[in-house]
Amino acid sequence: MSNIIDLKQLKIKFVKEDGNILTLEEIDKMLKNSLDIKEKWFYRALKHIYENHYTEAIKWLQLIGDDFSKHIIYILAFKLKDNFVMDNYKNYKNFEYKDLKAIFEYKGKLFDIRTFVF
Repeated sequence: MSNIIDLKQLKIKFVKEDGNILTLEEIDKMLKNSLDIKEKWFYRALKHIYENHYTEAIKWLQLIGDDFSKHIIYILAFKLKDNFVMDNYKNYKNFEYKDLKAIFEYKGKLFDIRTFVF
């Protein structure tokens, strides 16, 4: 029997190499200090994810075009229940970018994205 989750309560977060969750303040700092344009787009997308502006985040991630960004688009499409976008990005399974790893937060508990069956 599978558990049914409320996607409205499902949050997407990012864990740093030290095991701590990346905060919005840290994202703002990285966005301000970054010189590379694609890196700026990436941090802007992360900021939109933390602010629950998922479709806006997808737009920025599409500009980057690397495998991790495509994987995050797939995760966002899952959250938004957008099967069309999920079908277009289902083959990208790069779970880490630099020292960041995407995770799910659901009702205060953290889950590795790889444990979810899409």
